[in-house]
Amino acid sequence: MRKLLLIGMVMLGALVFGEKITTGNMTWAKLQAPDMNGEYSGTWMSKEEIEKVRFLFTVDENNNHIWVLNQFYSDRRSAGGDDVSEDQSDDGTVMGYTGSYIIHPSGKKGIYYVNNFIDLKGKKYKRLYFGFDEKLKKVVITDKDGNISEKLELYIAG
Repeated sequence: MRKLLLIGMVMLGALVFGEKITTGNMTWAKLQAPDMNGEYSGTWMSKEEIEKVRFLFTVDENNNHIWVLNQFYSDRRSAGGDDVSEDQSDDGTVMGYTGSYIIHPSGKKGIYYVNNFIDLKGKKYKRLYFGFDEKLKKVVITDKDGNISEKLELYIAG
């Protein structure tokens, strides 16, 4: 009976706490450094089929040396962010929109957040927490405590 109770408690703990993010000393600057050969600097997206994708973004440093998350939107009305710009093709046709969100450190090592995030399905997040998981080698969406809720894939165009 004790073993059964112990196993039940372990299973409950695994369900409640889930998988935690594994972080180290990796920063966005290190991920995009030339010696990484652009291995992790690209577009990160949800793993689902394209019509179910909720996240499609890059993490970049802007001209003021502030790190920003750039989420790509197809519709101007659904675009969010501190700054929204048009993505145009060579002939001037509007292809989509980019919403830029300023990245803030969360106070927990390796976990960052952006304010007032809107995903591609229109869901609004007061704060969207994320980070780079060094064990998985992926950007992950987390809660404020570092519990992983979604793993993103690096999208390679072409």
